[in-house]
Amino acid sequence: MKILMIVKSLHHSYMGGIQTHVWKIARQLTDRGNEVWIMVAQNIFRPAKPFIDSGIHIIPIPVSYTH
Repeated sequence: MKILMIVKSLHHSYMGGIQTHVWKIARQLTDRGNEVWIMVAQNIFRPAKPFIDSGIHIIPIPVSYTH
Protein backbone atom coordinates (compact mmCIF):
# COMPACT_ATOMS: atom_id res chain seq x y z
CA MET A 1 0.00 0.00 0.00
CA LYS A 2 1.18 3.54 -0.72
CA ILE A 3 0.80 5.92 2.21
CA LEU A 4 1.30 9.70 2.28
CA MET A 5 1.85 11.43 5.62
CA ILE A 6 1.91 15.22 5.89
CA VAL A 7 3.69 17.04 8.70
CA LYS A 8 4.73 20.66 9.16
CA SER A 9 8.31 19.84 10.16
CA LEU A 10 10.50 16.77 10.19
CA HIS A 11 14.15 17.47 10.85
CA HIS A 12 16.36 14.49 11.57
CA SER A 13 18.76 16.29 13.90
CA TYR A 14 15.87 17.36 16.17
CA MET A 15 13.08 14.94 16.96
CA GLY A 16 10.26 16.67 18.81
CA GLY A 17 6.88 15.20 19.75
CA ILE A 18 5.04 15.14 16.43
CA GLN A 19 8.24 14.46 14.48
CA THR A 20 8.99 11.40 16.61
CA HIS A 21 5.41 10.18 16.35
CA VAL A 22 5.26 10.50 12.54
CA TRP A 23 8.71 8.96 12.08
CA LYS A 24 7.95 5.93 14.27
CA ILE A 25 4.66 5.27 12.49
CA ALA A 26 6.34 5.65 9.09
CA ARG A 27 9.09 3.19 10.10
CA GLN A 28 6.55 0.62 11.32
CA LEU A 29 4.48 0.96 8.14
CA THR A 30 7.62 0.56 6.00
CA ASP A 31 8.69 -2.50 8.01
CA ARG A 32 5.31 -4.05 7.17
CA GLY A 33 5.92 -3.67 3.44
CA ASN A 34 4.13 -0.38 2.78
CA GLU A 35 5.56 2.39 0.62
CA VAL A 36 5.59 5.51 2.82
CA TRP A 37 5.99 9.11 1.68
CA ILE A 38 6.25 12.05 4.09
CA MET A 39 5.47 15.52 2.73
CA VAL A 40 7.11 18.17 4.90
CA ALA A 41 7.27 21.97 4.82
CA GLN A 42 10.71 23.25 3.85
CA ASN A 43 12.05 26.78 4.27
CA ILE A 44 11.97 28.58 0.89
CA PHE A 45 15.43 30.00 1.60
CA ARG A 46 16.94 26.51 2.04
CA PRO A 47 15.20 24.34 -0.57
CA ALA A 48 15.89 20.63 -0.46
CA LYS A 49 15.38 17.86 -2.97
CA PRO A 50 13.31 14.75 -2.28
CA PHE A 51 15.32 11.91 -0.72
CA ILE A 52 14.90 8.50 0.87
CA ASP A 53 15.86 7.74 4.47
CA SER A 54 15.41 4.28 5.99
CA GLY A 55 13.16 3.33 3.09
CA ILE A 56 10.90 6.35 3.66
CA HIS A 57 10.47 8.91 0.88
CA ILE A 58 10.83 12.49 2.17
CA ILE A 59 9.29 15.20 -0.02
CA PRO A 60 10.22 18.75 1.10
CA ILE A 61 7.76 21.37 -0.17
CA PRO A 62 8.84 25.06 -0.19
CA VAL A 63 6.58 27.06 2.10
CA SER A 64 6.57 30.78 2.78
CA TYR A 65 5.33 31.87 6.19
CA THR A 66 3.79 35.32 6.45
CA HIS A 67 2.28 37.12 9.41
